[in-house]
Amino acid sequence: MGHSLIPTFMSVYTNNFDPFRQQFLNETFSDPSMTYIESVNGGPSRMQGLAYALSALESSKFDSILEDVVRNSLFVNTARDTSFDLASLSIQRGRDHGLPSYNEFRKFCGLSEVRPC
Repeated sequence: MGHSLIPTFMSVYTNNFDPFRQQFLNETFSDPSMTYIESVNGGPSRMQGLAYALSALESSKFDSILEDVVRNSLFVNTARDTSFDLASLSIQRGRDHGLPSYNEFRKFCGLSEVRPC
């Protein structure tokens, strides 16, 4: 549920709630540099700009859509040319904790099984 609320961009705003800096979320994974931005001509300093952005931006819509950055760019291993798909990882976590398969859940709801074409 919460993963559909992840934004595409990480933003820093000024104290007037104007965009100051924006980066694709996957470019900020394991890179805390946006939290260390120093003030330039009255711009935001450190966590301040992130707080202004969180205050100014609308929350993402709760839906079933995961942004491309968390589907294809999470935990990238360039040596092996691989990455994790967050949706697949979440489904597997559920299975690890005993959640039934999609077809088993459909049967529980009185629906027919889905079969490959």
